[in-house]
Amino acid sequence: MIPKIINILLRRRHFWRSVSFSEIAELYSSRTMRVIALNLGAGFASVYLYELGYSLVAITVFWALYFVYRFVIAIPAAHFTAYYGPKHGIYISSLMYIPAMVFLATLPQLGIFSVIGWGIFMGASVTLYNLCFLVDFSKVKDVNHSGKELGYMHILEKIALALSPILGGGIALVASPEIVMWIASFALIVACVPLMSSSEPTKTHQKIEYRGFPWKNVKRTLIAEFAVGYDIVATTTIWGLHLAVSIFATSGKAIYVSLGILSGATVIVGLVAAYIYGKMIDSNRGGRLLKYASIANGLTHAARPLVNTPIGVLFINLSNEIATTGVNMSRLRGLFDTADSTGFRILYLTIAEMISILGAATASVIACVLLSLITDADTAFSWFYVIAAPVVITIATSRFKIYSK
Repeated sequence: MIPKIINILLRRRHFWRSVSFSEIAELYSSRTMRVIALNLGAGFASVYLYELGYSLVAITVFWALYFVYRFVIAIPAAHFTAYYGPKHGIYISSLMYIPAMVFLATLPQLGIFSVIGWGIFMGASVTLYNLCFLVDFSKVKDVNHSGKELGYMHILEKIALALSPILGGGIALVASPEIVMWIASFALIVACVPLMSSSEPTKTHQKIEYRGFPWKNVKRTLIAEFAVGYDIVATTTIWGLHLAVSIFATSGKAIYVSLGILSGATVIVGLVAAYIYGKMIDSNRGGRLLKYASIANGLTHAARPLVNTPIGVLFINLSNEIATTGVNMSRLRGLFDTADSTGFRILYLTIAEMISILGAATASVIACVLLSLITDADTAFSWFYVIAAPVVITIATSRFKIYSK
C-alpha cells in the first residue's frame, strides 16, 4: 500500500529513471516503517536504562562497547551484503532487531543479561542494515536527481521520526515502555514486506576485493566520517541523557512524552529543509551546503551547555534539525557519487561506515571519562559539547569530486 502511494505521487516526475521506480518506492516505504519501529522503542533506550537505575557511566560504557562490537562485525556484514545482496541483508537485519526489542522489553526482569542480548542483536541488525541501505540506495538512485530523491527519503524519515516518538511516548505513559518494545517488534516485521516484490539491485554471490582499492583518491571523502559518528552520539544518546538528568529530571514517566513531543516538533522544519536541500544539491550547490551546514551544526553543539529550559531545548532541536539535514543529504550525495566511480561500491561504503562507528565509539568513551572524572553531570555534559563542537565542524573538510566540478 505505501509503495503504491509513493509510486503514484512521484512516478510522473521521474520518467527518466533507468531502473524501475518501484525499487526506490519499496526502499522508501521499508525505511519509513523501520524508522517508525526503531524510534518507537530504541528512541528512548538510554533514558529507559537511566530510569531503571543504571548509572550514566554504565550507560556510556555500554554504548562504547556496542560501537566497538559494531566496528568488528562491519567487515563480515560487508561480505554478507556482497554475497546475498542488500535486500536480503535488510530482511535479515529487520528480523534480528526483533529479539533486540524482546531483550529490551524484558530488561526489568532479566537485568544485565537482557542488556547484553539487546546490544548483540541490535548491533548486528543496525550494522547490516546501514550498509545494505547505503548499497541499495546508491545503486537504484537516479544519478542526475539524487538530491531530490534524498530529499524525498528525508521527508519520509522526518514524518516517521515525528510520529514514532510521540506515539511511543504516549504508549509508555499510559501503559509501559515494555509494551512499546513489543509493538516495535511487530512494526519491524511489517517493514520487510515492501522489499519482497522485486529482485536484488546488485549482483549476488560477489566477493569483496581489497586489492586495488583507490585509497589516495577517496581518503579526503572518508576522514570526516569520524566526526559524523561523533555527531550521532552527541545528538542522540548524550543529548537525551542530558535532558533526562537536567531539564526533565522531575518528570517521571512523563519524560517519554516530553522527549517525544520535542522530537516531533521539529518535523515541519525537517520537511522544508529536506525539500530545499534536495534542490540545492541537484543545482550543484551541495558543496557549499555541506560546508556551512557542518559549521552550523558545530555551533549548535557549542550552544547546548547554555540551555536550561524546554523552550531552549526546542530551539536547539530546531537548529540541529536544519543543520544535520543539510550535512547528511549533501554528504550522502558525495558518498554515493564516489561509490559509483571507485568500482568498489560495497567496500567503500563499508569503510565509511566503519570510520563513522569509530567516531561514535570515541564519543561514548569521552562521555564516559568525563562522567567518571566530574561528579556534576551537568558540568560533564557541558565539557562533552565543548569538545563536540570543533570535532563536528571538521565534517566541512570533506572533499567530494562531484562538488569540485
